[in-house]
Amino acid sequence: MTIRGAWTSSVLIAMLGGAVPAQARVLGGGPAATDCYAAFDGVTAARRGIVECRDGASCDADGIADCRCTFQVRVCAHVSDETLPECTPRGIATIAPRGRNRNLLAALPRTPVTAETCGEPNAVVVILRTMGRRGRLAPRTLKLKLRAAAQGAPSRRDVDRLVLRCLPDPSVAACPATTTTTLPSCPPNSDGGPSELSFTVADRGSDLDIGVSGKSHNFIVPARSRLRFCLAGCDATTQPSCRGIGTTGTIANSLNGPTFGPPLPLFSAGVPVCVVNRFEAATIEAQVNVRDGTFDATATPIHLVADTYQSVATAVCPRCIDGKCDGGRSEGTRCTVDGVVVINNPPTIVNVSYPVSRDCLPSSSLLGSPEVSLPLTSDTSVLDGSATSAGFPCPGQTAHDACGSAACSASCTDETDAKGGLNQSCCGNRRTPCFPTDAATGVGRIERRGATTPPVPAWPDVTYPKSNTAVLVATFCIPATGATLVDGTAGLPGPGALILPGVQEWVR
Repeated sequence: MTIRGAWTSSVLIAMLGGAVPAQARVLGGGPAATDCYAAFDGVTAARRGIVECRDGASCDADGIADCRCTFQVRVCAHVSDETLPECTPRGIATIAPRGRNRNLLAALPRTPVTAETCGEPNAVVVILRTMGRRGRLAPRTLKLKLRAAAQGAPSRRDVDRLVLRCLPDPSVAACPATTTTTLPSCPPNSDGGPSELSFTVADRGSDLDIGVSGKSHNFIVPARSRLRFCLAGCDATTQPSCRGIGTTGTIANSLNGPTFGPPLPLFSAGVPVCVVNRFEAATIEAQVNVRDGTFDATATPIHLVADTYQSVATAVCPRCIDGKCDGGRSEGTRCTVDGVVVINNPPTIVNVSYPVSRDCLPSSSLLGSPEVSLPLTSDTSVLDGSATSAGFPCPGQTAHDACGSAACSASCTDETDAKGGLNQSCCGNRRTPCFPTDAATGVGRIERRGATTPPVPAWPDVTYPKSNTAVLVATFCIPATGATLVDGTAGLPGPGALILPGVQEWVR
């Protein structure tokens, strides 16, 4: 996980993280004259078209030896590759996944395109095979296939194949044959359906936007943060809709622990801060569907309290080093690394790594603790700019944006942000991100669109675990914190918007 730039923008969620590392590319085979039409990105092939990864190694996105490998696979169209001088696409008209695993490639580049374009990452999980009574581990492969067609007549096509192979970690002797989840045990679902669901944030494609100043937009959410639920109400053959309830509290005695993700180190206009997002309630809830993978917490938003601590530049958050907390209120106690966050505060602090842990909490000065309710959904989330009598979407809000005379109406989706997140709407100068809530100059609403794929193997197949990709989104309001540094920098009170791509795993 890497964060570029920073701010207490994550005054909301200590999930922010992860800039994109350098990625390899697999062309996928086929004639050299068409092989540049499409490619698989983000993986490195050991030999032509075959990607091998050992469970828990750096190529495994979850970073844990847990009997499964998570591959981050992007699909790119109209690729530029110096090894294929004879391939010059006229433009790509269509690109589509093929084969039995086509549902695993849901995030594709939008077509038609006439220049290199990549879709968002697909988190593809390959679960190791277990063999014999003792559950001996064996490698497992999964095959992906896609086809791209060029514009014009006659149309030419490129068929690409990718083989993902997960190898066992020799230090792991065996895994249970019926469940490979790392979650604490849930009771069996008395209705016969799956008993557990986890949503794990992907390494790339996340985005958090906060406030009206534009200074706290386009932040990344740290990978591998999880939401965990025990399931009830769904059965094995006729009812796929489940009620999910996840406990919070101590790490040892609850599904989710006390916080959503580890503490997050950031710089706010050069000021170091460490953000801890606590669950406010003893439980979190959602309605989920094992047939289509949908997720809905709009009726039961997830309530968080974002404790924002001011710290020092050389120790923004406590680190977990050699299994012990270095700094903070838990100095010297045992810890487990939840992830590595790389922060930047150019020109003096660039690419400094923080192995962070929920076991290691800060003890520095508390700046503020805003409360936020996240109505997460895999559908579409909208915050209307005319929700209050003044035309502002949030209570206490006094301005729509910081655009001045430039309207907040420009699309800047093609602009890369230094913080690693996703640009959506910008001022006319295309330099200041903004929320288009003013109906007089913009569209008058904030909208984020979720997505999901059906779990595989498809329900009602009795094989578990099942997995699928999902994009959870939320639009919401954030109150003032009372801290001038936080409120002034972000522009609070005001709106917020969140995009969380990730993997859902269903366990019975």
